[in-house]
Amino acid sequence: RKQKGQDPVFFDALRIGMEETISISYLQRKLGLGFQKAARIWDMMKDMGVLVPDEKDPKRSRVNLTQEEYEELLSANDEEE
Repeated sequence: RKQKGQDPVFFDALRIGMEETISISYLQRKLGLGFQKAARIWDMMKDMGVLVPDEKDPKRSRVNLTQEEYEELLSANDEEE
């Protein structure tokens, strides 16, 4: 079936970033993605304003979303399908 909403991998990346610090290369390894797709997901998170740079490592960031905000995004996405 054709999906109209956001790529499910995007939500996997958000969830990972909520639990630990991430980078584009970390997303590539963790989710088995190519650079282009991982960078596109990174840019989407950046555009949403949810990426917060890590104090210790400026190359890594975390996703600043509560569990409730995450679930709202997920359910809004499901309704678009």
